[in-house]
Formats: sequence, structure tokens, C-alpha cells
Amino acid sequence: MTNPVSAQLVSFWTALIFGLGAGAGYALLGLLRRRGRFWRGALADAVFWALCAPAVWWFLLAVEGGELRGYTAAAMLLGGAAAGTAGRLLFRPRPKLRKKRRG
Repeated sequence: MTNPVSAQLVSFWTALIFGLGAGAGYALLGLLRRRGRFWRGALADAVFWALCAPAVWWFLLAVEGGELRGYTAAAMLLGGAAAGTAGRLLFRPRPKLRKKRRG
């Protein structure tokens, strides 16, 4: 049983896009984590995993035939890391500007 390179590339890019989506969702839920108390952050993490775990399961069954391949896992992690980094840069708290005193 062989897996042609073209199918591997499609699988890689699909996993990368999936990872980007998951990372973007986690970054958006991070806004709740920063704006509230501890229980909001815990709730945001629970919601993320409740949505993401079945989605990963379905993705592996539908796209990969139930197998987790190394390049698929690497693409998901790479996409999630890229989206998480972009989310931290976009949604970071802005520093307050100080007014210069004249005198």
C-alpha cells in the first residue's frame, strides 16, 4: 500500500489549515482568559478541547484514514503555533502612553 507524494502534500496542507483554524480559535478564546477571572480561562480551555478533540478525531478519520502520520501531526502543530503567535501579537494588551510633562 503506497501513499503518493501528491496525496501527502494535500494532506499536509489540509492539516496545516486545520492547525491554523484551531490556533486562531484558541487565540480568540484567549481574550476571555485575559479579561476575566480564573474560571473564565478554565471554561475557555474546556470549550476549546471539547470542540477541538472531536474535530481532530474526525479529521484523522476522514483525511488520513484513521492514521496519525508524522507530517500530519507536524503540520497541525506548525499551523497552531503560527496562529497562536499571530494571535498573541494581535491581541496583546497595548501599553499605556504617558503624557510628557512640560515644565
